[in-house]
Amino acid sequence: MPIEFSCSCGRRLQVAEDLSGRDVRCPVCFKVVTAVVAPPEPPTADLAPEAARPLRRKPRPGAVGGTQAQPVTSSRVSKLSVAGAVVSMSALALAQMFESITLAIVGGLAGALISIIAWIRVRASGGRLRGSEFASTGLAVGLGGVASGLALLLLAVVFLVVMIYVIYWILQLAPVDCGSSRR
Repeated sequence: MPIEFSCSCGRRLQVAEDLSGRDVRCPVCFKVVTAVVAPPEPPTADLAPEAARPLRRKPRPGAVGGTQAQPVTSSRVSKLSVAGAVVSMSALALAQMFESITLAIVGGLAGALISIIAWIRVRASGGRLRGSEFASTGLAVGLGGVASGLALLLLAVVFLVVMIYVIYWILQLAPVDCGSSRR
């Protein structure tokens, strides 16, 4: 025997007894609600006797009016939730990439600047200081850091363009299956 309960949108829903206590999706508003039997309302004194009440037709299961709720399954994922997941993962990936880019470029520039200052001091010392080879190596490593940061920046731009295309594809071309019983 099916159990009846109400969604927060006010729609009366029916599910099989074996779905009692499980999450189901309302076919009208698509919210996930737990299928529980509502406690019976206590009778009030101002209600008319049973014989005087008008008869209400029970809606047929699957109709739009008082509908059969659909169990929530993993195969019923809307394309908006998939697009949201893609956007979230892309944002996290881009944040990590930009952190690496910033560190590579700023660190490379700082290393190159310090190496240039050291190289100038070694040359200006008139032979009292040594280490021009270390300064030259530091300069090369610093400029290598800047170059790798710029390469990461190019990679991040390409990644962003690809993710925009993927999100567009998901929102425009992917089949829609939201579990709606409306036809």
